Amino acid sequence: MRYEQRAADLDKRAANKQQSLSTAQRNVDRAVADERRKQEREAARRRDEDLRRVRELENVQRATQGLTPPQSRVAGPFAPQVQYVANSPSSTVNEFAYDVCLSFAGEERTYVEMVAGGLKARGLRVFYDADEEIELWGKDLVEHFDHIYRVASRYCVMFVSEAYARKPWTRHERRSALARAIEKDAEYILPARFDDTELDGMRPTVKWLDLRAIAPETLTAFIVEKVNSSSA
Repeated sequence: MRYEQRAADLDKRAANKQQSLSTAQRNVDRAVADERRKQEREAARRRDEDLRRVRELENVQRATQGLTPPQSRVAGPFAPQVQYVANSPSSTVNEFAYDVCLSFAGEERTYVEMVAGGLKARGLRVFYDADEEIELWGKDLVEHFDHIYRVASRYCVMFVSEAYARKPWTRHERRSALARAIEKDAEYILPARFDDTELDGMRPTVKWLDLRAIAPETLTAFIVEKVNSSSA
């Protein structure tokens, strides 16, 4: 009888301990879920703030468009390369059709679109594919993109990610940009990464920017400063 009572006590203690462990696990799970929701809310807040700032810049640009000549656009591989550009921080007569071209995978379009909007609001001439839908219609894109990424731009901002490394069109853009960098032996590619993906042809000694710690408006300011310094 004494052994039976002892066994019952042990079972009761084990049940109490299991209940305590279950309660502790629920508390941990609840804390983890609360922290995850907090991080998601903060990320959403930052995205909304970035979008708000880009919209403000675009509104300023639209408000001032009537005061300046319209921006000319490159018409293709045989378009003239000397153009007048309103509001550009670079010189009014420029050997390049674009101050900067943007090379990226579609998975990163949300971030890149905010950068493109900010650059245009600051007066830079930007090649961003979504702005060129009609212009690109019917063109041989292999030939045209080679011209954009190898000839027509002062700088190429390369948004590197796992998706960027594996896609055929971004590979084509990268090869054209690398060819330009080799031909001119000067700063041209401005690489920025979303992750730790390595790219063939990019030397490890080249300075990269880590976009995991840089907001779109900050990158926009960096690009504007780079273009300004090259035009000084």
